[in-house]
Amino acid sequence: MNNIKNWIIKNKFLLLIFLVTIIFFIAHRLLVFSWDYTVYLLNAKHFFNNGFYFEILRPPLVSFILGVFGNIFGYTLLLDIFYIVFVSVIFFTGVYLLTKELKINTFVVYAMIFTPFMLSYAMFTGTELLFLALILFAIYFIVKNSFWAGLFLGLSALTRYTGIVFVAFIFFIKGWKNKFFAFCLYFLSFLPWFIFNKIRYGNFFTSIGDQYYQNIIYRLEIIQPARMFHFIIQFSTVLSVLLSVILIFLLFNIIRKKTGFGFFKQITTSQKKALLIIIIIGIYTIYSYLTTPLKDARYLFLLVLPIVSIYYLFFACFSSSLKLKYRTILKKSIVFIFLIVFLINLYLPYSHLEKSRYATKEFYEDTKEILESHNLSDCLIVSNYWVFLNGVGLKSIPLESNGSNYFWIDESVIVIYKFDYDKSVLDNSFRKEDILYEDDSVVVIGKKCQKDFAPNVGHRSFLEQINELAQRNYGYSVNTNACMVIFNNHPLFEKVCNFVNFNGFKIDDNRDYRI
Repeated sequence: MNNIKNWIIKNKFLLLIFLVTIIFFIAHRLLVFSWDYTVYLLNAKHFFNNGFYFEILRPPLVSFILGVFGNIFGYTLLLDIFYIVFVSVIFFTGVYLLTKELKINTFVVYAMIFTPFMLSYAMFTGTELLFLALILFAIYFIVKNSFWAGLFLGLSALTRYTGIVFVAFIFFIKGWKNKFFAFCLYFLSFLPWFIFNKIRYGNFFTSIGDQYYQNIIYRLEIIQPARMFHFIIQFSTVLSVLLSVILIFLLFNIIRKKTGFGFFKQITTSQKKALLIIIIIGIYTIYSYLTTPLKDARYLFLLVLPIVSIYYLFFACFSSSLKLKYRTILKKSIVFIFLIVFLINLYLPYSHLEKSRYATKEFYEDTKEILESHNLSDCLIVSNYWVFLNGVGLKSIPLESNGSNYFWIDESVIVIYKFDYDKSVLDNSFRKEDILYEDDSVVVIGKKCQKDFAPNVGHRSFLEQINELAQRNYGYSVNTNACMVIFNNHPLFEKVCNFVNFNGFKIDDNRDYRI
């Protein structure tokens, strides 16, 4: 007990940052109704409570965690708070273990890592901070040459599929026996999910193929250019200023031939291994961002690792270049310096926290009340904001932005939010006499309240929805086989994938997979 008390006293400022970030994340969750996080909640309800709406393209780990604790706390704000605390604890532990193993300052790293960008996106969708935390655990076990790294690499990939390629880091583990067990743990972590995919959708890799199709193939015609702003906001302004001062100091000393970058020769083997892995993660993160059709700043989230590594290395170099008396002063004031850094970093995203009318749960609950007043809340709803409507308890499916599934007009109720819909399509695709309700932000259209619909209508894969659209609008079928979608340009891999799925060592005859 005394050991715990002494540890708390010793790390009181570290724990202060931990608690403050939790409060920030909770405030963020209260203010923002996140699309992705809502989907993970809906998937959790589907896993454990046979919920109506489900997206197979989402990796399962976040939804599994939410589902387990959702059955304890209920799907309320209490669950959101618990999830934030749970993930924050995992992240804190990952940082603590890795920094101790690498023999670097835990407080400085933990204070540095919460840049304004990191704080803004860490819990926005529910995946980023958990993804980063599991990668930190994986690096920790790789540095220790432990096969347990395979488990955490697998879990990180089950949080975000971009982590699948990180399985290659297992080769950094020494000893073929450790490598073998690491690969086994990696595979076993995926096995339950693969089996679920096979039983429900007929292919072990439906989830991965579905996400690849939606995020890459489906969007190839709308490729966006990279935005420099997305890279600039990765950096902490205050730390960048501090780093600039440090670099000027170091260069000044080099010119005077008093010191050089000899500090970097003191980096240990473990630190070099961790740094190499972090650099590879950074390079892959940039590559993944550049090759993804739609560019979102949060796709660069893992850049926080190489960026903080740069900050820390130059700060440590600066510290080692000081005379002993100045180094002692710096050591005594380091907590104060980085508490100030953290608070400035915290203020920037906090000052921009605001409620958007269209990003609050209350806004969609107002729609629910409108539907209830027309006795339509039990009907199948088709909407361009179907996820949020499911999030407030309405059974809703997607409405195509081009109005191509107008056929739903005779089978269900259509709810269109004007702020994110083509006005010309809205004016030309729907008859005025079919409008049941309209105000400045929403239109409710429909003639029939459908309550008896196909049981799988809310959890069709994205490929199944595309195939249905192709058949109805264009008269041909799209191949929904995940093996063909993922490996359409690699016949050998496609054959192997089909063979693993008990469909023979062959490629599919139907090569149509795009609308």
